[in-house]
Amino acid sequence: MPGPLAPCYLVASPTIGCSVFDRSVVLLVDDGPQGSLGFIINRRSELSFSALAKQAGLRPRPSASIDRTAVMVGGPVSSDAAWILFRPGEGDDINEDPETIHVSENLCVSASSDLMHRLAQGGGPWPRTLMLGYAGWAPGQLEDEIRKGLWVALQPVDVSLLFDTEVDTRWEDAWRRFGVDPRRLVGGRIAQA
Repeated sequence: MPGPLAPCYLVASPTIGCSVFDRSVVLLVDDGPQGSLGFIINRRSELSFSALAKQAGLRPRPSASIDRTAVMVGGPVSSDAAWILFRPGEGDDINEDPETIHVSENLCVSASSDLMHRLAQGGGPWPRTLMLGYAGWAPGQLEDEIRKGLWVALQPVDVSLLFDTEVDTRWEDAWRRFGVDPRRLVGGRIAQA
């Protein structure tokens, strides 16, 4: 369930000092007393959806929607776990699935094996992105990192950053949404001209 900070995008400061999160944008979907859960949305996986479906024994049916399904490295935790981020559709029964987390009105996440099977057969909601692994924080850890200036929270969650913005420009685009030219960021602060 979304919590006090979620949903939001976490935009990494240039001073984050962690190669896993360098220049990353994380979609935070849950934040609560148990900790925080999110997905890096700007790290492509080398694997295709079709290859992953074959590895999982789903026997994918060739289709254009399978080929267009983006696969991302969602984070360093449980990199063998697959999650699907998607825009809910009217009348789609996946919206009622107990494994579906409603992040916002326009965005859901699920680890449902039924949904994975539907995607492998060329069905399921669109647009969508498959995440391998996730980013997780212990209780209080994320809030501490935000206080230290390692992350900046961007709200509300605009799904166009996830579904309509090129993967390689999402970090820069997120900073621009703050009104900051990312070329002017120096040491985590905005450089003065």
